[in-house]
Amino acid sequence: MLSRNWLQDISALIARVGIGLIWVSHGWPKIKNPGEVATEFAQLGVYLPTVSAWFAAIVEFVVAIAFILGIGLPFAGLLLVADAVGVIYFSVGFMGFVHLEGDSQLVFVLAMGSLIAAFHGGRYTLDRQFNLFQPTGGKAGLAAPSGA
Repeated sequence: MLSRNWLQDISALIARVGIGLIWVSHGWPKIKNPGEVATEFAQLGVYLPTVSAWFAAIVEFVVAIAFILGIGLPFAGLLLVADAVGVIYFSVGFMGFVHLEGDSQLVFVLAMGSLIAAFHGGRYTLDRQFNLFQPTGGKAGLAAPSGA
């Protein structure tokens, strides 16, 4: 019989890969043509459209690949969440966010999935393989009990 931890780790990996691939699919067109994205961002009223276009391209493509592989998972997940908040704000505004209008539902789900995976990405990550961004001490980052 499979252990629960193994199933949790596999499901976290599958979720991370699925969510990451969606991010990559949104980032690839931005990487290919950041100038066009900057023009679209300017029309939407995005602040610093060229810088924002490059930020979105790098986060949605490069950081999403790191997210899939589990490299810097907490930072990668939080950057993806920040990107999603910007998408929601500039596409439908926060009132649209409250009412989940338009495509904000997809972006909201991506943000929440990225947030969960950022801190519960399972054991199958490169962070785990190289002992990066791991809690020290005992379980759940608590200090190991002293004594015998």
